[in-house]
Amino acid sequence: MHTVAQAVTEDELVFKQHEPSEPAVITEAVNAVELPAPVRTAMDAYYEHLDDRTPYQWKWLFRAFQEFQLSTIPECYQRDVATTRTVLGVFNALLDDVAEENNDRETFWELAKCVYPETKPEWGCESIDRQYADVAESMWEIITNIISEAPRYEEFKDVWLFDVRNALTAMDYSDLASRHHGLVNETESWLYDTQNVMTVGLSMIDVMYSPSFDTVDLQPLRETLYRAMEMWRIGNWLMTWRRELTEGDHSSMVVIAALNEGVVTEEELSAVADGEISREPLIERIEEANIEAKLLAEWSRRRDLLLTRSNWFESVDIVEFTEAAEQVLATQLASRDRVK
Repeated sequence: MHTVAQAVTEDELVFKQHEPSEPAVITEAVNAVELPAPVRTAMDAYYEHLDDRTPYQWKWLFRAFQEFQLSTIPECYQRDVATTRTVLGVFNALLDDVAEENNDRETFWELAKCVYPETKPEWGCESIDRQYADVAESMWEIITNIISEAPRYEEFKDVWLFDVRNALTAMDYSDLASRHHGLVNETESWLYDTQNVMTVGLSMIDVMYSPSFDTVDLQPLRETLYRAMEMWRIGNWLMTWRRELTEGDHSSMVVIAALNEGVVTEEELSAVADGEISREPLIERIEEANIEAKLLAEWSRRRDLLLTRSNWFESVDIVEFTEAAEQVLATQLASRDRVK
């Protein structure tokens, strides 16, 4: 049986294993990315009204989505997939800002109508935030124009939209958690908050662009994608939790674990969010508690689980998929606080 001290030591070893040795090399590679025209068009629409995301985030997403694709996508479609994923990723983040930072539920639910059946957003509605609505409309048009050309769009469109709606549910949960102190807990964070990164929905884009994808793989793929989504979310938590302390967003598993272990208190978190105290003492205590290392150990356990499933699939190379996830984790750790 492992003692707590032994377990922490093992987790620290995992942390050192995944920590990129040359993060500057990764960030330089991200900055060097050349974005395709549809992404630049989406950026123009975004920066016409908003300025709270740097070009680095768009480049980071596009680079990650080029690496992290299903093996079934023919080369001729890989750039379209990364492009659609990138614009959808920022669209997702845009709605997240409306729900969490702006606390504008009316605008959020109006814009969310684009992924619900039998309804459409009233983009020009006077009572919603016009800047966010204009950007969201432009980005959704880019997304649908590209993805509707996918070879299997009609076959999997309803599944994809279902997955995007799950991401909106995650935003709704996070908004509730920010307004109801004591609501956040580990069970619901794994259940809801992980959906925010939309790994399942993004991978269904891959499926729509995969003529050779065998539908017998759909069930094992989706089960596997939920584990992969947890891996991506762990990386995202590790990348953003420091910044989120000052924003009052305490849904990160890093912060939840710190609360559960008595490393920080609700009162301290509220004081940081309100600007009454510095975040630095809390960051120092959380880092000393090795919470990040423990989460990386959770990431590794899920990685190992994925690798045991290589014989589950007829058409998908899950080993290649898992190796790509490792590359994404390296970029996440190298880009701490640089991606919103």
